[in-house]
Amino acid sequence: MKVKIKKLYPDAKLPYRATAGSLGVDLYAYIGDESDRSLVVSPGRTAIVHTGLSVEMPTGYGGFIFARSSIATKHHLTLINSVGIIDNDYRGEILVHMVNLGDTKYTINDGDRFAQLTVLALPEFEIEEAAELTETARGTQGFGSTGV
Repeated sequence: MKVKIKKLYPDAKLPYRATAGSLGVDLYAYIGDESDRSLVVSPGRTAIVHTGLSVEMPTGYGGFIFARSSIATKHHLTLINSVGIIDNDYRGEILVHMVNLGDTKYTINDGDRFAQLTVLALPEFEIEEAAELTETARGTQGFGSTGV
């Protein structure tokens, strides 16, 4: 399967698969118009990071954006909505809304790898209203019901 990526700016970087076993590709920050070409995310604050790219997801697939584990673990920078979703009919720029959950500022420089994109198959489905649902052993038990 091929996923079409369009550079919106000549100096935007195409996503890159870091290793042969990587499930996703790294996204690079595009901070082309800022004088210092960097973006500072202060503790407790958010920032929208541009990629300078748009994408065409194949029919039946969606794009999912996740934080890079190294940045999330070491610097507490993650996506504000946990996972970004790119629908297969969206053609705008890939923008990633980040949040700094740490206690020190984090600087994203132009060209830094800051998030990752994965493509997943998504079956179409219809909603069917039901008066009852099938019983299961778990039932309605939620948060923490399976133990620690």
